[in-house]
Formats: sequence, structure tokens, C-alpha cells
Amino acid sequence: AVSSLKIAGGNDTCVSCFLEKYGPAETPKAFAVSKDGAFGARWKSSFTVDEVREAALRSCRKKSSYRPENPCVVFFENDKMVWKP
Repeated sequence: AVSSLKIAGGNDTCVSCFLEKYGPAETPKAFAVSKDGAFGARWKSSFTVDEVREAALRSCRKKSSYRPENPCVVFFENDKMVWKP
């Protein structure tokens, strides 16, 4: 997943955030990235997958490295890569 993460999110995406924080987090969870290196992750057991997905995308869009020309996309939902190259 890490090599795909670097493609989807550019080389500046926080790989350690994905591996150390997102990986062991409770479900439902979602991890979003943009090619600018912006990322966002959300997890909360009382939320639905749709809610954590939207929260991850909102978080990604708020990062200083985010640029609208490279929109945030969902990379992982729960423990499955949903991003397609």
C-alpha cells in the first residue's frame, strides 16, 4: 500500500501517519490524499463509513499543501485500498 500511497498522494504524503495512526485505528475509518501531499484521516465507531469518508476528505482539503487543481480522493476505507491508479 505504501508505494500506491506515494503515487496517489505524492511523495510528501505522511506515510507514517497512514501506517502508525490510521492502520491500527478503529473502524469505520477513511484516509484521503491529494497529489499535493495533503492528507486527512478520520475514524470513529459511532460514525458510518460515509461520515468518516466525508470527514477525511474535508480534513485533506484543509491542509496547507492542498491545491484545488489536485483534488483529495479517498485512498483507503477501513482496511481496503479503494483508490485506483
